Amino acid sequence: MTEGNTQSRTQSPPQSRNALWKAESGFLFGYTENPQTIRSIKRYRTDKGWQQFAEYSKGGKRIALQFKIPIRQRPQAEKVFNVKLVN
Repeated sequence: MTEGNTQSRTQSPPQSRNALWKAESGFLFGYTENPQTIRSIKRYRTDKGWQQFAEYSKGGKRIALQFKIPIRQRPQAEKVFNVKLVN
């Protein structure tokens, strides 16, 4: 490979993880490392009862957020996180 070709290589973006699971009665927890999902939730979902529950960081940089979500918002949560919750 020549030096000129090294510039055309691109790295694929890191895989973002999303997860949903049942919490205490009436709530779900959602976890995401995806910055776009985090922005979307903060912008459109907090008025629907979604609460930031935990923040995960590494080296002083936020890498993920966990949200507490009312169970009535399950279909919307599955769509936002792109994950099906297993009963």
